[in-house]
Amino acid sequence: LVQRIVYDRCTSNNVFTPQLYQQGLGEYAQLAWQSSNKIGCAVTTCSNSYTAVACEYNPGGDAVFTTIYDIGDPCTTDEDCQCAGCVCSKDEALCIPPSTKLTEINISAEFIVCPSDNGMTDEVRWMLVNTHNKLRTQTAQGKAKNAFGGFAPKAARMLKVERHDNSLS
Repeated sequence: LVQRIVYDRCTSNNVFTPQLYQQGLGEYAQLAWQSSNKIGCAVTTCSNSYTAVACEYNPGGDAVFTTIYDIGDPCTTDEDCQCAGCVCSKDEALCIPPSTKLTEINISAEFIVCPSDNGMTDEVRWMLVNTHNKLRTQTAQGKAKNAFGGFAPKAARMLKVERHDNSLS
C-alpha cells in the first residue's frame, strides 16, 4: 500500500517534489531512495490494537527537488552499479555496496505515547530489512505496481539496504 501511494503520486521524472513532501510522503519516498544502504528500525506495541514501526535510513534521503532513484534498467554487472566496490546482485537487481563507516548522526527519541520497552527481536529486525529489500527489488525490476494497474519505472543502481542496529552512527 505504501509503495502504491508513492508511485501513484511521483512525477514522471521521479523527482521528490514539495507537493509530495506536503502530502506527508517523505517517509514513504525513503523506501525507494536509491542511495540509502543502511537501515535501523524500532517497533513498539502501545496496546493490543496498536503497533508502531519507525525506520531510519543512512544516508538519509527525501530531499525536495532531488531524484528518488535513477530510472533505467537494473544492474546486470558490477560496472552498472557505478559506485566504488559495489557488486551487482543480478537476482535481486540491486547493487550491494561494501561495508563503510556511516555518516555520524545524532538520534534521540523520546517515547511520549508508547513505553520504550519495545521487545524488538532479531527476527523482527531481519523481517523489516528483508521487506525493504524486497520492495527495492520490485522497484528496480519495474514490478512495483501502482493503483492504476501500471508499474513504477525500473530503477538503475538501486542499493541494497543492510541492517544497522542501535543507531545509524
